[in-house]
Amino acid sequence: MTANLPPAAGARIEVRGGGDGAPRVATLEPGPDLPGAPAPFALWLDQELSPPSPGSRTLATLDGAPAIVEDEQGVVFLFDPARAVDALLHERHVRPRRPLHTRVPLPYQLVPGGWRLRAFRLLARAGSAPPPGFPDWPLDDAADALGATWVAASRRAGATLEWPPAWPGGRGWVFVVSHDVDTVDGLRRAPAIAEWEAARGIRAAWFVVGEVMRRDPGAAAAIRAAGHELGLHGDRHDNRLGYAAAAAIARRLDTCADLVADHAMTGFRAPSLLESPALRRELRRRFAYASQVPDTEVRSLLAPRRGCTTLRPFWRDGLLEVPLTLPLDDKLVLAGGGEREIIAAWRGKLDAVRRRGGIGQLVVHNEAHLLARCRAAFERVVADGHADGGAWHATPGEVARFWDTTRNDG
Repeated sequence: MTANLPPAAGARIEVRGGGDGAPRVATLEPGPDLPGAPAPFALWLDQELSPPSPGSRTLATLDGAPAIVEDEQGVVFLFDPARAVDALLHERHVRPRRPLHTRVPLPYQLVPGGWRLRAFRLLARAGSAPPPGFPDWPLDDAADALGATWVAASRRAGATLEWPPAWPGGRGWVFVVSHDVDTVDGLRRAPAIAEWEAARGIRAAWFVVGEVMRRDPGAAAAIRAAGHELGLHGDRHDNRLGYAAAAAIARRLDTCADLVADHAMTGFRAPSLLESPALRRELRRRFAYASQVPDTEVRSLLAPRRGCTTLRPFWRDGLLEVPLTLPLDDKLVLAGGGEREIIAAWRGKLDAVRRRGGIGQLVVHNEAHLLARCRAAFERVVADGHADGGAWHATPGEVARFWDTTRNDG
């Protein structure tokens, strides 16, 4: 298997499929002979199913056709589940587009945030609702469901397999708070929020743009002094880093090497979540993890729908990823959500995360045009999450270190 799907040591299990096929969204339906497998779920697949052996017993179907069977050799997958999981985690179901503003030679932040927000709302209304498709929103955990199906089949085949790994202290799920700081104004208001969190025993991660940090080093130091984690949010927030050539990416990140060392940064988040394989390849030489891929998102700058469909850490292009799993604040504001709607969206997703034992990562921007609309909701939902004694309250860096140690096969 791969780093994202555990090996089934000692099991009578075989993979006979995996040939290329037309990309499609299909429904995998495990049967009653796979206890512990999830209910039917949709997944994206680019493989053809192999034919089953005569007389084999069907354990799961894909759009009605046998997909997992049992014969005299044991349990047989008629498609490659590791390839399917990695395709989901790498978002191969997404056709990314480069945002127009990243091709314009002027900084997009010359336009005030409130104006940008109004323009985005007009564009969103012009496009009406996001087109139906895959992944679903606000929850789609297809990669986790496929992993659970693999585990159920492996156990039937004789494996002793504990997956996913238990969280530290026997906690049932993980609650993570993180912030994106794009501008000097955003950084100047950060210490007050960091102190508010620290006074309540909350440790968060603050992803700050490198050139912003240089302009107010005292604020960055105050965040760390309050007990929080600092991560890099790019050298500049021009949204072009992910589209640069490899050598240019390296040069830009080199300008922040002293900040990364001075503040013991182990994590990175791409500006506006605009990443690329070339960027990840460079990041894995410098950081222990990234946290820049949503589990599911609509109206992304990359595509109408995107997402890795997991609530757990995973390996992507050789770099550990701690996914963003609560609806993003800017998308909720863009949709016209007020305090009540934002609280309902975040609490609803946290409930789903609790039930599934995953990571609930809340991301809030520190820029005035977003924070003013989310601050009250943020404080209420953070207080809710922190009061949950069944959660492991961790920073993304702590989650990454735990996962890397537990699943050190990436």
